[in-house]
Amino acid sequence: MRKKRSKVWRELIEGKNVQGERIAKCVHCNSILSAHRDSGTSHLKRHLERCANRPLGLTFEEDSDEENFVFDMNELRKVILNFIVKGDHSFTMVEEQGFRRMMKRATPKFKPFGRAITKRFIEGLYDRILSITVDNATYNDAMISCLKRRLVPRGGLSCGETLFHVRCCAHIINLIVQKGLTCVSGILDKIRSFISHASFQSYIPLEDEWEKVSVIHNFLELFYEVTCMFSAVNYPTSNVYFKGAWIVHRHLLEAEKGPYDYLKEMVKPMLEKFDKYWSDYNFYLSCAAILDPRYKVKFVEYFFSKLYGSVEVSRRINLVLGTMKSMFEDYKLQYASSSPIVVAPSPPSTSGARNYFDDYDHFVGTSARSQVGKSQLEMYLDDDALDLNSQLDILEFWHQSSVRYLVVSKMARDLLTIPVSTVASESAFSIGGKIVSASRSSLKSKTIQALVCMQDWHRDSNQVEVDSELEDEIIEEEENDDADPFY
Repeated sequence: MRKKRSKVWRELIEGKNVQGERIAKCVHCNSILSAHRDSGTSHLKRHLERCANRPLGLTFEEDSDEENFVFDMNELRKVILNFIVKGDHSFTMVEEQGFRRMMKRATPKFKPFGRAITKRFIEGLYDRILSITVDNATYNDAMISCLKRRLVPRGGLSCGETLFHVRCCAHIINLIVQKGLTCVSGILDKIRSFISHASFQSYIPLEDEWEKVSVIHNFLELFYEVTCMFSAVNYPTSNVYFKGAWIVHRHLLEAEKGPYDYLKEMVKPMLEKFDKYWSDYNFYLSCAAILDPRYKVKFVEYFFSKLYGSVEVSRRINLVLGTMKSMFEDYKLQYASSSPIVVAPSPPSTSGARNYFDDYDHFVGTSARSQVGKSQLEMYLDDDALDLNSQLDILEFWHQSSVRYLVVSKMARDLLTIPVSTVASESAFSIGGKIVSASRSSLKSKTIQALVCMQDWHRDSNQVEVDSELEDEIIEEEENDDADPFY
């Protein structure tokens, strides 16, 4: 049965009389009306408007969204772009016949476009890039260099290159642990062989070897806990990562001074790997920790003081604060002009009471003198820190503090939400995961067979016209572009 488009059918019941003619029964007064297709619905609407049993206040006005809807191809392209990026789909998806048929059926005004236009829309996001988090693979270093050369001339990277390359914390911890395990590979190989060949007594570790394994297990347990925190699927805000990096560093230094010689030998290459990637705890991690109102500078200074001398602590703190001040100046240029300035009207004064408050201005000036000339960042750093163990939604805190610290809140919004681990997202980019996902592996064999057959039937040579002139223009422009061809 064809779907009824008119809203009058919300208050009418369609049926047939004894002669087989279509009728409509009013739900309010049970009146029988003609419902022939050629009759339209005007008479049905007039009846409902005059129906004595119909509740007052009911109207047939069309929804404003439907009346005022205007098709915007550019907005639709943005939605499609968002779909491609979030789902990790290929740019060529917009050229697939099935996708174009679906869009044509959904909105006949849809104008097909190709991968070149899709790529151009994505390039429009350059000015929104703050940093990129990657693992430590060599090809990623080459990719980061290409991105920098392409983004910096376009005015991207709001914080310059200081925070652009964030190394995956979980991957670094894995590198540190793997480096240490190479020193005890003999014992580990023996245990693996013993498990695989339980009947071979020659593989059974000696008592002192079991003791070493127990000590190493306890030593590595902390790395497991920190890795779980770093690679959580629901990422915590980045202010917690500084504490995790510090715990790992302190743990390594304590083991280096411990009583076990074999553990000291194991820790030495681990510390070298730690210093290679986290020697300064990454400026980004330190900045994110300072933007936590429970931590601030004293928190970072406290951790550094447990590891270094006073001179080295001062050097590291100055480096971090210098980075934050430089970022603050960049953000101030972007947002300071939008900061609202509220001027309260002066109430009428009375001459009789005026003399009683002559020294009030002097009192206020003395109290606020220390704040004169200070930036929002300096004022935030000078404020007392919150209780260290208090439960705090840090993003909500900065949302509420945006009135007082507009520019600093923008910094916090960007820095605290940057992921410093790529582990949880690796499954989204894994080809193997997409081939045999949990959803696909649960399909019945008949369903899979039907899908394969249906896919084969729908593959044909029908082509959909695209804006070829615009596509050719963009492709020609890119061929003449001197930028790095890393796409």
